[in-house]
Amino acid sequence: QKDPDGALVHCQQALDLETEPGTNERTALEALKGLCESWIAGNASLSAWQGEDGKANFEKSVELAEAAACTPSSAGYYKDKEALVALSEEALQALKSRVSDAEAEIERQAAYTNLIESGTAHLNEHKAIQSLDEFTQAHGLAERAGNDTECQEAQSLMDAATTELDRQKAVKEQVQSIVTCLEQKDPDGALVHCQQALDLE
Repeated sequence: QKDPDGALVHCQQALDLETEPGTNERTALEALKGLCESWIAGNASLSAWQGEDGKANFEKSVELAEAAACTPSSAGYYKDKEALVALSEEALQALKSRVSDAEAEIERQAAYTNLIESGTAHLNEHKAIQSLDEFTQAHGLAERAGNDTECQEAQSLMDAATTELDRQKAVKEQVQSIVTCLEQKDPDGALVHCQQALDLE
């Protein structure tokens, strides 16, 4: 059910019953408790879009799951130790799916960063259309992830690219007006448009 918080409560309750130090069962339960704590920490990291930290915590949980499963059973418990102190296959797969979620977030963050950096470089080169496209893609990645901070950043850069694009269009319009005036033998009118274009450029 992907509920490490609830599992942690039960781990502690089991440890409160398994009070004898050094038993195999207590060792396995302590591993499961650590697993839950790392899983919870991983969830918190991923909720904050910290993919690397999330992945590290989830991978630590997987290691602790393996440690618990490798703990020898003791006489007096269930015949199959896994029924007592190890994760079920379903729970292990749920945990591993969180590793995959963290890896996906790492890839998303890398793609977002690349788009922002590339778009910024193109904007500095006055390539407004290209930069606007990249910032728009970055905004889409942030929006789908629900990352408001990235959304705001990308939106601000989209606005800057749009402003630059509008400026370039205005300059082109003035240039066209200059050409039209000169075709009509109107250098005075052309001069006005020249100054207006220079004010924009």
